[in-house]
Amino acid sequence: MLIGNSTTNEIITHQRLNKSENFYNIALVPTGSLEQHGSLLPLNTDTVLSTNVCTALDDKSGGRFFVYPEIIYTNTLVCKNYPGTVSISHDTFRSLIREVAKGIINGGFDACIFIDGHSINKSDLFEVSCDLVNQSFDKGSPKPIAVIPLYDYFNGLAKKYNISLGKHADIMEMILFIGGGGILKKTDQVSVEKKEYNWPGSIPGVPIELRSDNGVIGEIVGPLESAALVWNDLIEIVYNKLLRDVELFYGCIKEKGA
Repeated sequence: MLIGNSTTNEIITHQRLNKSENFYNIALVPTGSLEQHGSLLPLNTDTVLSTNVCTALDDKSGGRFFVYPEIIYTNTLVCKNYPGTVSISHDTFRSLIREVAKGIINGGFDACIFIDGHSINKSDLFEVSCDLVNQSFDKGSPKPIAVIPLYDYFNGLAKKYNISLGKHADIMEMILFIGGGGILKKTDQVSVEKKEYNWPGSIPGVPIELRSDNGVIGEIVGPLESAALVWNDLIEIVYNKLLRDVELFYGCIKEKGA
């Protein structure tokens, strides 16, 4: 079920948020970014990815998940000099997701899961989630607030489908964008559109415009026939992990009597 989503005409009131007694009531929150992704992918690529994953997960569950509106404004300082990019501070982002998660849990949901498509968000999401879960134990009402970083699965998918990974706006992001229903100007064959420069990998924060042409770090090259297969694999992996983690959490709580 999509909650407050501008792309649906379905009217969701608070009375419609019926809780199921036979299925965990899980809220999904997509997080992404608004940053440049080269000349082929849109500024909101990360957000489109996480939102489409949440929608696909809800479809797979038979509409039993609750998909909240995406959080698009996050930290992306390395891309800040590109037109269209909006970067907010880590402190602001942490404050935002903290309030969102607290509001969801206070609304009676069994779990709040952040589905993340922007790697820079990972540490902030884990920090806030860890803190809130710990607080829920202190209050005697443990609730799971979890983070599933989608890019954690890119290496496995790349190995399976023989895809050369980059670091930003690369072929994997394009494949998943298309696999999730995104439309590009060119989808049959895409040629390399970047020149990547070498920078010490141990030094973070170097602006992308100093590291590559067109803001791309990694090859953008087709064909892209594997998009649907890669997408379906990602959804299956995330779906199983999500349910398994929530079930394990409550199983351990019951076993330990916490």
